[in-house]
Amino acid sequence: MIQGESLSEHIAKEKVKISEMSRKEKLGYFKDYYMWPVILTVAALIAAIFFLKDVVFANRGNCVSGIVIDLPMDKEGEKALSKGVKSNFNSKKDGSISTDNYYSDDEPTIDEVTRTQFYAGEYDYAIVSEYGLNKLVTYDVITTVTDSEANSLVDSYKLKVRNVSDKNGVEHDVAVDISNIPFVKKHIGENTKVYFVFTNMTTDQKKGLKVLEYILSIE
Repeated sequence: MIQGESLSEHIAKEKVKISEMSRKEKLGYFKDYYMWPVILTVAALIAAIFFLKDVVFANRGNCVSGIVIDLPMDKEGEKALSKGVKSNFNSKKDGSISTDNYYSDDEPTIDEVTRTQFYAGEYDYAIVSEYGLNKLVTYDVITTVTDSEANSLVDSYKLKVRNVSDKNGVEHDVAVDISNIPFVKKHIGENTKVYFVFTNMTTDQKKGLKVLEYILSIE
C-alpha cells in the first residue's frame, strides 16, 4: 500500500489493476504479492488453535486455573497457587497458575491471545493490576463479587470492592481489592493496586471463591 493511501483507495486500485489482467497474469500477481501473507496468516491461525486446544486439555487435569496479569509474583507465590491451593479443594491435583503476563504496545497480539483464553474458559480467576482489571472489563468476562457469593468473605476480612460503571451508569462490583493482604505484600509487593477477579467463562464459580479463601488465610 502506498503511504498516505487509504485502504479503500488501495482496494479500488487493485480491483481495476486485476480486472485488466489475463488469468495467467492474475495467478502470477497473486503468487508474487499475496500468497505468502495468506499462507502465514493461515499458519498462525492453525498454531493458535492447537495452542488453545493443548492449554484447555492440560488444564482439565488441574483442580483450579488462574492467571496473574501485569504484576510480578515470586516463586513462592506461584507455588502457593499451584501446590498449596489444592488443600482447599481436597484434591490430589495441583492448581494451574499462569504468570509473567504483561500487556505491551509492542506486542498487541498478547491482548488478543489473553482475551481468547478467557473466552475459551481457561481461567477460574485472575489476579490483576489496575490496568489489567480495566482490560478484563472490556473483555466482558467478569462475574461480579455479589454473583460469586463473595460478599460475606469480603466483609469478614474488611476488604474493599472495586466498582465500575457500565455505559448506562449502573455500577457493578467487578473485583476485590487485595492490595493489603499478607499474601500480596509478601509475594507481589507493596504500594501497588492488586485485584482478585472472578471470571464468568467457567462453569464452577466456587473455584475462584475457594482460591480467594485460601490466599486470605495465609499470614
